[in-house]
Amino acid sequence: MNILFNPDYVLKPDVGRVLLLPFDTTRSEIDVFDSFIHPIHAIILSFVKGDSIEDTINNASNYLDVDKKYIENFITPLINNNDKKHVKIGNNIISFPPNTIISSTKKSNKIKTYNPSSFFYKKLDIRFKRHYTPSRITLMLTNKCVTNCFYCYADRRKKTDCKIQLDRIIKIIDEAKKLNVIDFNVIRGEFFLYKYWREVLSYLYKKDYIPFVSTKVPIDVQDVAFLKSIKIKDIQFSLDTLIPEHLKYIVGVRDKYMEHVKETLYLLNKYKINTIIHSIINAKNDTIEDMNSIYEYIKDFDNIVHWRVDLVGPSIYLRGKSYYDIKYNNDNVLKLIPYFKTTSENSIFPIKYSSLYSVSEEKNITYDEKLKVFNNRGICSGNFSSLFILPDGKVTICEELYWHPQFIIGNIIEQSLEEVWNSQIAHEVYAFKQQNIAKNSACAVCEEYEKCRSLKQVCWRDIIRAYGSDNWTYPDPNCPKSPTPIFI
Repeated sequence: MNILFNPDYVLKPDVGRVLLLPFDTTRSEIDVFDSFIHPIHAIILSFVKGDSIEDTINNASNYLDVDKKYIENFITPLINNNDKKHVKIGNNIISFPPNTIISSTKKSNKIKTYNPSSFFYKKLDIRFKRHYTPSRITLMLTNKCVTNCFYCYADRRKKTDCKIQLDRIIKIIDEAKKLNVIDFNVIRGEFFLYKYWREVLSYLYKKDYIPFVSTKVPIDVQDVAFLKSIKIKDIQFSLDTLIPEHLKYIVGVRDKYMEHVKETLYLLNKYKINTIIHSIINAKNDTIEDMNSIYEYIKDFDNIVHWRVDLVGPSIYLRGKSYYDIKYNNDNVLKLIPYFKTTSENSIFPIKYSSLYSVSEEKNITYDEKLKVFNNRGICSGNFSSLFILPDGKVTICEELYWHPQFIIGNIIEQSLEEVWNSQIAHEVYAFKQQNIAKNSACAVCEEYEKCRSLKQVCWRDIIRAYGSDNWTYPDPNCPKSPTPIFI
């Protein structure tokens, strides 16, 4: 039996420790996590590259000059492990995700290889801490759209074309590679409205980045042929209904838009480009008829990777509307669940609709229950492991904060990625001091502030969604000490 370090994961040097992270959080089905491991563990895993167990153990043992039994005892529990495995080193718990190492019947040539020497450090530092360099970067090339979605999540109050020169973008990608950035994405805004999208996409693929491209823009045969020529991994097309009047209302388009969308989907299927369909259930499409209008058109396309259906959420940028103007009807959503269950049983592609079950799970919970949920929350990646570059070159910490002045931490036109990441303002936002919290916020006097903020942080986006841009220092709405959300 051959064994392989799971290609769904990636190892990243991080000064004194090594990060073990999901390779692709956008496409992957695995749970998002942020783990750090001992450099010796990373060196051993760098030898788990498709060889037999015996050869793997021998190679790692010879390189490290340690007993084979040590290597075997480390590797064996991680082969096809169903659950997380934990190792205690001092006061630190190191976690390995499920299926850290997978078995394989044959050796593959298409695997990521690591140089074990890149994991050597003079000083060990396996504390929980902010990443030494950013691990994930998103570049928004424009905030212009061909649609005008009534539930829009983007800040489009000021239309902004890309102010970053193409040669500067190329250098940013090069620097990202040098800094061991794992993901370099181009989502948010309409990628295909950027003048040099072909050049950027081609260069990202040249540098072994596989950006997730999501669009509502109908593209023509020349564009589709180009995507095929660069062997694009996939494309996501956002489509909420194919009932004409409903579609026009939801995305604010003219009559011919729907036919152009259908032609695009036909071409993507003809050229055999893997396509993801993404639908957002909202107040105007929460019926079986709306969802079935999509399914009936795409049901015979053999290029569909999956159809993902999600519920609309609150938006910071609704412009005169409230969340309840765009929110689905709960009873209608409950009717959709059996529809999707039956439809998925007969579909040639997966239909992912599990988020709809959250409607039936809505209930009042006690203070202690809410506290438990809040304490078990995930880590906010913004300014901890990721950056978001805006079209004008300004850098923020999260994709939905956009130009909120409190979260602008640099300018990529004037600074390098490394300079932005290590800037004083970036560190001040990450370690935001309690003395700077507004007096009308419960966080200003909370005795748990340091413990809460120094580890998992809070979701600034959700705070602003719930209470508005001026109340950005309020508690996270999931905190039991938070006030009732306004959803403005």
